[in-house]
Amino acid sequence: MNTLHDTPPLGGTSILHAHCVDSGLPVVIPPGCSVMLDWGRKRTGKVVLAGRGTLTYAYGASPELLALAAGELDLPLNAGHPTWVGGRPAGILTLMEDGAVLHDPIAALRWLRLTNTSTRPARLTAATLLPSEAPCSPTGSFSCSDPALDQAWRMGIDTVHLCTQPGTESLVPVFAPFGSKHVQWDGCRRDREIWGGDLRAGSLAWLYNFTDHDPIANSLYLIMSAQHNDCSEHGLFPGSGSTHLTFYEWAFWEVVALWEYHLHTGDRRLLPFAAHALPKFLAWCERRFEEGPDGWIHGGGSWMYTLKFERQAQPSLQAVAAIALPALASLFDALADPARAARCRALRDRLTQRFHAAFFDPGLEAYRFLNQDPGGAPRSDLCTNAWAITADLAPAALRSGILAALARNHRTPSGSLNLAPAYPDNPASHNIWVWPYANAYEMVARLHAGDATGALDLLRSYTAPIAAHGQHTLYEAMTPEGGMPLAGHPYGTLSLCHAWAALGSWALQRYILGVAPTAPGWSSFAVDPVASPLTWAQGTVVTPKGPIEIELETTDGRLAGRIRYPKSLQPPADIQKGLRLESYA
Repeated sequence: MNTLHDTPPLGGTSILHAHCVDSGLPVVIPPGCSVMLDWGRKRTGKVVLAGRGTLTYAYGASPELLALAAGELDLPLNAGHPTWVGGRPAGILTLMEDGAVLHDPIAALRWLRLTNTSTRPARLTAATLLPSEAPCSPTGSFSCSDPALDQAWRMGIDTVHLCTQPGTESLVPVFAPFGSKHVQWDGCRRDREIWGGDLRAGSLAWLYNFTDHDPIANSLYLIMSAQHNDCSEHGLFPGSGSTHLTFYEWAFWEVVALWEYHLHTGDRRLLPFAAHALPKFLAWCERRFEEGPDGWIHGGGSWMYTLKFERQAQPSLQAVAAIALPALASLFDALADPARAARCRALRDRLTQRFHAAFFDPGLEAYRFLNQDPGGAPRSDLCTNAWAITADLAPAALRSGILAALARNHRTPSGSLNLAPAYPDNPASHNIWVWPYANAYEMVARLHAGDATGALDLLRSYTAPIAAHGQHTLYEAMTPEGGMPLAGHPYGTLSLCHAWAALGSWALQRYILGVAPTAPGWSSFAVDPVASPLTWAQGTVVTPKGPIEIELETTDGRLAGRIRYPKSLQPPADIQKGLRLESYA
């Protein structure tokens, strides 16, 4: 710990403050005084403190949360679920010379304040953080002419890293088969669960930036191995890998994530399991399409909405099915099963031909949330429209109009709401929040449609308020005004470090840098950067054969640059004018 020095009072207590915990101990804490330990950025792990005496502790990811944990702010802590500040954020600890663990489950914290509320001096001799996040560092990178976007990219990568944790520490412990046994959770606190939809978003950021792919393989395996069997949902993948909950949309995203894992890594370890599981999932899909009275898969709920509605053809479910069916076909191709691959493509073709006419609302100028809206007012939702654009379900001539409708009807100062119009009389509905997950998909849709300016503005809008709070990881959700979600969530808790928000970081590398795999293991790849207002951008993307390095600049509207790639990869047959390919051994 660096040399300790007095700082201004916080909550009426004189504090000693340290910027890092590595030297300067031991220290004596007089009665009524405190020491503040700062790990420099948010971390996860267990804290071991050694010394003598009894201290009251409080910790959190920001000074506001620390003060809240200590009872100094007049905001409620939910006694049953105080996980949004890291589990058990306040209490009393008796120091021991050989060390005492401050918090047994995994904690999420940056600041730790230790206060001596006794009548005798306390002595702190050692303070150690035992990190729990996956023991690796990102080797991918992104930087550009806008520092706010650099910060946004870094926040997403830090978020997905801190959400990659030991499987045995999950809400329901799971035992992962590969490597260091880490998995990718939705949040390093909150549910501590592997969710299929969260995983798809977070895994892309991981695959573009980390060379250790085992945490993603473990997460995919655990969901796939819990497939429903011998029940009414026979063949369906569960939405979650630990608690095995049922969400139709998440089952489709699991399939997308499985294909993208194979595409990015070339790793075939999961394919023997897929050969057993995927035929059953395809049969489930065909059965559900056939059972729907209108030829669609009917569902009675969604992760996105606390609203209750009758089972029906929810448009967002059909949109994600349209994304998943080509991925499923590609997996059957990898398994040398052309007949099933053809069945997947036939389902997708039929869905594509019918989607727009069934769900587009000319009055909204966008795709509607439900066919039968319980509130009576026509509503559009963010994810259906974003997925319809990225899946090419929306006619090209209408994409700019749909994006304009999203900006007009959904946008708030801190990003886009899930639903428009909102349900003001239903405060429990998820539509009153700004979810970085759904906003990242809107960002991707804008980039896919060529609206880089709108995409980058959106990324700034939902990351800037978080950065203004002093946070370095992305939230599960926040208020339309950009407020930290300390209270008011229907379940009493929100995550301040949620992996699904990292999709925006991947989008910067995929679309602004413009590189993507086109064959398993990046054996061949595409280069197609989207024109943007940035004057320059550069970065690296991880591949199994080594990094691809990209340097781009824009002058008078003309894009130029250099792409260096491993010689063992097959380069694109043609690229944009002004870009130069160079291989290295």
